[in-house]
Amino acid sequence: MRSTMSVAVLAMTTPTNNTNVEIYDWDKNVKGMVLSSFFWGYTLLQIPAGILAKKYGGHPLLLGSLIASGLLCLTLPTFAKYGGWMAVCAIRSVMGLAQACLLPSYHTLLGQWSPPDERTRMSVVAYTVVVICPFSFVERKSMRTSVANVLMAFQEALDDNITSITVSGCIFWCRIL
Repeated sequence: MRSTMSVAVLAMTTPTNNTNVEIYDWDKNVKGMVLSSFFWGYTLLQIPAGILAKKYGGHPLLLGSLIASGLLCLTLPTFAKYGGWMAVCAIRSVMGLAQACLLPSYHTLLGQWSPPDERTRMSVVAYTVVVICPFSFVERKSMRTSVANVLMAFQEALDDNITSITVSGCIFWCRIL
């Protein structure tokens, strides 16, 4: 959800996009404000989210964060239509506040649920998926380094199976509860 707006803002502001998306007359400064507004909330709540995750645990914080982010994402088009770019910035800021709880929740859950001798391995697997999955949004031709080529090859292998991996991860997560 954090990177989807960079794609959506193009469709929302390009007059010849050949879609049924409503077109908004936003200049570059407004687009920049809309795109950066997520990180206003995200950076504000990072450290307090870690304290909340330690106090209340990772499960409720993770659940609340995902539900809030999903509901806000669903309401975003309505706020864009009736409230303009300022409402979009407000919603994106609140989404940033909600998603700031994700990584502290992951840390807390990994610390609580993984055995001490497996903790490093589980952390590597969990955070590698978080880092590699956004590469599907990057234009593949712009990547020139060998490390990027390896990551892109891995991402291409994941592209077809990402739904099954997500479903498997959810089943695994529910089973350890």
